[in-house]
Amino acid sequence: MAAPSDRAVQFARRFATANDDVIAFVGRLTDNDWRAPCEREGRSVGQVIEHIRSEEHTSELQSRQY
Repeated sequence: MAAPSDRAVQFARRFATANDDVIAFVGRLTDNDWRAPCEREGRSVGQVIEHIRSEEHTSELQSRQY
């Protein structure tokens, strides 16, 4: 198997950092924050986070009620 290119490694690092940032952000949300509307998306913050979690299969994010 060929080694990943420098570009691929850089992308993977940026993605991992962004993923960690989202997880840290989510960890600070209150119950009210989860239910708050995200006007740009037309749904609650919790629904947007759940969409991200389901799309990225991020196991660190746990489903919550919103």
